[in-house]
Amino acid sequence: MNAIRPNHGSRISPERDTSTVLTVDQGNTAIKLDLWQGAPEEEWTHVDHLAISPDETDAILAWIEAHAPQGGIYCSVGRMDVRLIETLRCLLGDRLLVLTHSVPLPIGVRYDTPSTLGADRVAAACGAHALLPGRDCVIADAGTALTVDRLTADGFFAGGTISPGLSLRLRSLHDHTSRLPLLSTADIDPADIPALGYDTRTSILSGAIRGAAAEIALALPRGEAPLLILTGGDAPLLAPIVRSLLPDSATMLALPRLMSRGLLSIYFHNEANPNDDNP
Repeated sequence: MNAIRPNHGSRISPERDTSTVLTVDQGNTAIKLDLWQGAPEEEWTHVDHLAISPDETDAILAWIEAHAPQGGIYCSVGRMDVRLIETLRCLLGDRLLVLTHSVPLPIGVRYDTPSTLGADRVAAACGAHALLPGRDCVIADAGTALTVDRLTADGFFAGGTISPGLSLRLRSLHDHTSRLPLLSTADIDPADIPALGYDTRTSILSGAIRGAAAEIALALPRGEAPLLILTGGDAPLLAPIVRSLLPDSATMLALPRLMSRGLLSIYFHNEANPNDDNP
């Protein structure tokens, strides 16, 4: 397997200090915007968050203009929104970084096809590296897709798994059968998901949600004291079930802003290394 070392370089002009930075995560179902305040080499404070449909352009622009960030980074898990990127460039100028597979990272990547590695998986790993340097950990991101990835203690993304997220699991059961109802994860209490369902609804929930939780738990390395990080929109629903499946030696953290924090670290990594173009 090919190993790509941590890469250094910049796509941003480092001429001005940045006190407010915007991260833009264009996901499969929504755009998530986060605002951070601080100074380089210091702890950063999360200021505000907006999750909104990509179609609500005016609301997105109004939110950004109201906060007036000095810089920003954009990433997309699918096709990039060229119109949104150009709009962000108008607002931020050369202080906008667009995350692609060629952008230098603060971590290394061990992946045979780095050009196909999702920006969300990369950003989450960079977030874990920034917040927990030197820790070997497993990162479970429970969104539209459920990804479970390994970050090594020496700062390498080491691969992982991709499977349907909870909503996709529930929808597929409805779409590909004749009688199973369409269920939603909204307003579900984890305490109401039995190990064995007592009707059709609870049987579906038990299979989809407990199955996803077991998938996460099985990804942890055995014989160690692993660190598991849960993030993504469905993490609160999965967390208590996953915890019940882990060995007592395991540590689990819920970090809802992990991807955004990773984008922030990528942004400053590129600002801090303007002239180093190591392969």
